[in-house]
Amino acid sequence: MKNKNVFMGVLLISIAVFLILNQFGLVTPGISGWNIVLGGFFVGLLIRGIADKSFFGIFFPLAFLWLIFDDVLGFREISSGTVIIVALLLSIGFSYLFPQKQRLEKKEMKWEEYENGDKVGEHQRVVEETTENSVYCSNTFGATTKYINSNNLQRATLDCSFGEIKAYFDNAVVQNPSVEICVHVSFGSVELYIPREWTVVQNANVFAGSVNEKNRNCSDGRPVVELVGEVNFGAVTIIYV
Repeated sequence: MKNKNVFMGVLLISIAVFLILNQFGLVTPGISGWNIVLGGFFVGLLIRGIADKSFFGIFFPLAFLWLIFDDVLGFREISSGTVIIVALLLSIGFSYLFPQKQRLEKKEMKWEEYENGDKVGEHQRVVEETTENSVYCSNTFGATTKYINSNNLQRATLDCSFGEIKAYFDNAVVQNPSVEICVHVSFGSVELYIPREWTVVQNANVFAGSVNEKNRNCSDGRPVVELVGEVNFGAVTIIYV
């Protein structure tokens, strides 16, 4: 995460220097300063998307770069709406073909169709797998609630696409100094109900989404929850209980 911050910082400083040189007439690329700023920003997002293997972080920056430099590069004129829709469809399509699900050490996960003991909708799919110290939950096209009960939780992975996951960690015990919660959210929402004694460190990659906190925690510094993964066109809400 620090390397990414350094890269974005250097990129933005380089753009600022370029704009100053452009104003003094020392650099005249024939492209407007604002296009340079926007282009540099989206190039930075593109490089981060490639590094994170995030299809939303790849196709959407490419789409905006297309729109910014279509006249300069001589691209065939295509409406802005079409370019954005194409980027959206490609992002979703490639995400389905190459999902970034974390593999568990135990047996292969089984498909289940349930939600709080009841059958879910025809198109909803809920996948759950729990080991001694790992939890995995995936939900597509629907809503599900996951209660985490563990005496030594080390990692939890939550995948949500076009749906909603509510995960309750108030009955989980963390024996190590830290625990990792990995989220993959695309056009959905995840609510994390975290004990107010825990400290959450936000390291997830967010593209056209948000990570928010509700209520106040009163942590003594242990355990530390590292929130990782990616949020694309979705939201993660951390609720201290």
